[in-house]
Parts: sequence; C-alpha cells; structure tokens
Amino acid sequence: MKTVSELVCLVTIAALGLATFAVPVLADGEYSIPNVKNSSPAPGSFVFSATSRVVVNRKDAKALMPVAQTLAADLKDELGISPAVVTGKANPGDVAISLGAKNAQLGVEGYEIGISDRVQISGRTGAGVFYGTRTLLQYLKQSQTLAGRTISDWPDYPVRGLMVDVGRKYFTMPWLEAEMRDLSYLKLNTLHMHLCDNLGFRIQSETHPELNAQTSPIYSKDDIRALVALGQQYHIDIVPEIDAPSHADPILAAHPELRLTDANGKARSGQMDLSLPGTYSLLSDIIKEYLPLFPGPYFHAGSDEYIGAGAFADYPQMAAYAKAKWGPNANGVDVYINYVNFVDGLVRAAGKTTRCWEDPFNYLPHGSGAVDLNKDVTIELWSGTDPNKVIAHGNNITNCSWTPLYYVNGWGPSTNPKQLYETWSPEKSFASGKYSVAPHDPHLDGAMFEIWCDNPGPSENTVQDHTFYALRCLAESSWGAPKPVATYDDFQKIIDTIGRAPGVKSTPAPAGDNGEKQ
Repeated sequence: MKTVSELVCLVTIAALGLATFAVPVLADGEYSIPNVKNSSPAPGSFVFSATSRVVVNRKDAKALMPVAQTLAADLKDELGISPAVVTGKANPGDVAISLGAKNAQLGVEGYEIGISDRVQISGRTGAGVFYGTRTLLQYLKQSQTLAGRTISDWPDYPVRGLMVDVGRKYFTMPWLEAEMRDLSYLKLNTLHMHLCDNLGFRIQSETHPELNAQTSPIYSKDDIRALVALGQQYHIDIVPEIDAPSHADPILAAHPELRLTDANGKARSGQMDLSLPGTYSLLSDIIKEYLPLFPGPYFHAGSDEYIGAGAFADYPQMAAYAKAKWGPNANGVDVYINYVNFVDGLVRAAGKTTRCWEDPFNYLPHGSGAVDLNKDVTIELWSGTDPNKVIAHGNNITNCSWTPLYYVNGWGPSTNPKQLYETWSPEKSFASGKYSVAPHDPHLDGAMFEIWCDNPGPSENTVQDHTFYALRCLAESSWGAPKPVATYDDFQKIIDTIGRAPGVKSTPAPAGDNGEKQ
C-alpha cells in the first residue's frame, strides 16, 4: 500500500470527471473508511497498551457508558487487550469520551478527536461519540502508536446503509449480526429488511400466523428483538418492509379471497385486490403488529410493481371503487396511490416516517388527480424516475439506483465498486446515470445499497464476498469526506488493510459457488 507520505496533499482526478479536492495529511498507516473530513497534526503521540483505559466523563456516564463498553469489547476483539472502563479523569495512554462538543457543524453523527499522549473523543450526541470510536478502532488496527492529531468529522447525508432481501432468501442471524457490525464499522447507519416477497413471509406473525405457513425458516420476534438491540448498541436503524400490494404470494396463499382478478376471473400473480375492504383490514393488522417491534424512525410500505399504468382497465372493480370513493372522474390508479397514503396514516400515527419505492410516484400522471401522494413519504428511487420531479412534488428521496447500487443474487457480482468509489456520490447517477440533483439538497436523505435475492440459491457467504468492496466504496462516497486516494485500485489496498469489524470473520464462499444463476 502507498503510505500517505507518498501521496500529494492535493489530488486532481479531472480525468475521472471529479473536482479537485484536498486530502487531509495523515501519519503513515492512519487510514479510515470513510476518510475524515478535517485532520491536522498536533504535538505528542499516543500509545495504546495493556494499561490503557476507556474513561467516561462523569457527567456523561449515563449516556456514554454503553459506547465505552462497546469500545472496550471491540478493542479486546481487535487487539487482544481488554481496557478497564471507568469514569473520571484520563491519564496518558487512556481513551476519554465525552459529550458537549461545541461545533454545531458536527450535527447528530459528527465527532472530534484530539490525539496527544491520550485520546479525547467528543461529540454533540452519543451517536457522534460512537462514530469517533469507529475511527479510532481503524487507526489502532494499523498501529498502536498514533501521532498527535486533531480531527473533526461529520457525514453529508443522514441515511447511509444496506437493504437485504430476506423475504426471498433466509440469511442466518449470525450473518445479519456480522453485517450490522460491519455496517457500523463503516459508519453506515441503516439496515433495511425486505421481510416478505413472493418466496416467503419471513417474520413471525402472532396476529396472523397463517402467513408463515409456507415459509421456513422465519425470524421470530425474539430474533428481531435481538437484532434491534444490536442495532441500538451499534447505532444501526432497522427499517422493516412489508411489501404489498404486489409480491404478496405468501399472503395470498393464506388469503386467496384477496387475490386480484380481472373481469374474466384470471388472477394476477402475487397481487392483492385494493378494491376489497379485507385487503386493508389484513394489512392494517400486519402493519400495526410490526410498528412497535421496530423502534427506529422508518417503516417501509413497499408498494412497487403493482399492475401496470396501462393495465388498470383490465380490473374494472378498481375504477368502481375509486368512483365510489372520490367521484365520477376517479380511476383505478387513484386506488393504488391511495394505498401508500393509507399505510402512511398508520405509520404517522406511530410517530414514524413512511418510505416506499418510486413506483406510486411514477403513476401520479395516470391518476385522475383525485388522490395525491402524501408529501411526507420518502421515495426510494431505483429505476427511471427523475429525482428533481420528486423533490419538486415535496417528497424526500433516497438514491437506490439500479446502477451501481444493486447486487442481484443469482446473477453474479453485478455491482460496480470502481464506479461507486471513483465517480459516484449520493446526488449522482439516479436512473443509472441519467439524472442528478444538487449536492446537499435538503430533500436528499442519502443512499442505500441493495442485496436482492431473485434467485436465492447462492450462499450467504457468496453474497458477503461479492458485496464486501462495494459496501466500503458506498461508505466512503456517501460520507462526503475527501477521498484518501484517487483510484479504486489504491483504495482496495486500504480496504484490505482495515478489513472487517472487530470480531467479524470473513467466511469464504463455497467452492464453485460464484453467484451466477443456477
């Protein structure tokens, strides 16, 4: 790997279509993923040893003791040294953590680090302090002696994470737990669980246990509580998704009376009939059951790939329902858009924000105008939608664009880490490069990498192998700090040096399992 002393402080990568940027000067080996925003030399040096302690500012003990204990456990996993966790005053060789950072630019997730003969990490919130400990862990993995530095760091966007399609493929609890630790190590803060799809309703239901009849294994509610607890420890929000009214074969296997059929009685695969009161009653039960199980700020309504804008005429019951509800000019598309608003009402009543895929927004021009999509719903853009139109409508957006943010299990390693590192950022490459938005637009909340399991066959270890580099490139490019090196080839060397989170082991994919469609 190149040392930082071999890198110039001003890196120009105009050939890649990017702006010139300044790289913070670091001591050799002091890399982090993502890189820090601001770093400058300071007097002194720090040595982490068997006598080092994690020291919590006494007045912040209630808020920060969990952060301190997690750091101590991670240091033991990473270096084999188990520091004592105490409150009080730090000595040379100690790591001190506290709240009360004054820099308002740090926001919720930013932090400051001062390295001298001791390390002082401070933030305005516990999340900020926690992320400072992730940077320290990565530095100490490279060297237990650190040169004096002052660092200030914060993310550009509040949502940075990973979606996993557990509906079509069961990922074991150890795999999910390891992924969550890895996400956190990279300062990615969101795990979106696509909990149901045509191949499975993967989460235990106590209100409607019949939904689980054809799915095995499933995640019990105790499994989910364990993931939520781990997420709270490692500052990962878990976003549950109940995908309806499409992708609903397991629901319809238990409730065939809710299946969407055309005027000739032909059923549409995997789709629920939104003209039937029973559809709303059942989905209301399901959503209300899961809203309190996931304490995070978001609930995902799914709502993708329903019917087809030009096919609603094949389902006259939809138009009849719309006209009865909104008047003679209403049409079936209005019913589809209203479904998202229906879910949003349940979610808002629980004090959360609704997320959904872009499809309902795309259908707005095909509706009568009787129903508008609620503006408090965050739209996840994955296909061909112009993000600027969504912003003009008043909705927040998340970049989930097919290229380069999709990995589709069973079709090989389809993502592009090089693009993610060298030319992509959250405001770019919507609709696979067709659209962009203004940097730091307040309606853009960030980006999500997507693991889809259209073919569930390849192993979870294959998925881990094929997404390892891409997730690190996502973390680097979505945080918003200057890139440490210009090219993906050089960044791979940094990735290999920093590796996976403390206590997380890479498990090789089985021989011959290359992830291609089987």
